[in-house]
Amino acid sequence: MMSGLTIEDLHLSPNAKRAAQLVLAAHPAVIFTSGRRDVWDQARAMAQNVMHYGTDWLGQTYKNQHMVRSLVDWTHAHLESTASLALMTDGFYQTLVSGQAGQLAQFPHCRGDAFDIQCPRHASGQIDEQTVNAIRHTIETLPVSLGLQLILTREGALRIVHAQFNHAVEAVQI
Repeated sequence: MMSGLTIEDLHLSPNAKRAAQLVLAAHPAVIFTSGRRDVWDQARAMAQNVMHYGTDWLGQTYKNQHMVRSLVDWTHAHLESTASLALMTDGFYQTLVSGQAGQLAQFPHCRGDAFDIQCPRHASGQIDEQTVNAIRHTIETLPVSLGLQLILTREGALRIVHAQFNHAVEAVQI
């Protein structure tokens, strides 16, 4: 079982950080698995999920179909690299940096505006849907000022609680 990340480890923008704090206060057992990612970490997460769930996962998860097509095309053109997470991550990274230059802020994780929570499980290994629904409800009822944009309990075949928020610029100290 994962020990998870602390809220500080997530490096979130102000709205997402406050949301994570409120979720943790309501559900102390939540396990945060992801927050702000740089482009390399985004490529690694995408490659890892494609290795586990296949290229269909990309289309089921991301709205930017040009990007999805570019990553799927890279995968098909480099089948010899798809058994290695390191090689696939590098290929996805190069594809994202070259093909999505100027658009990388499309990823809420790259902006620090999203976090993921591991779906809680029963001792049997089955997902605890009641607790997942309670966490989802908590997120859905967070203060409107935090700007909840999206909450998912599934990304393709991946079961995760994903929450993303409006971007908030951090206050400047004078």
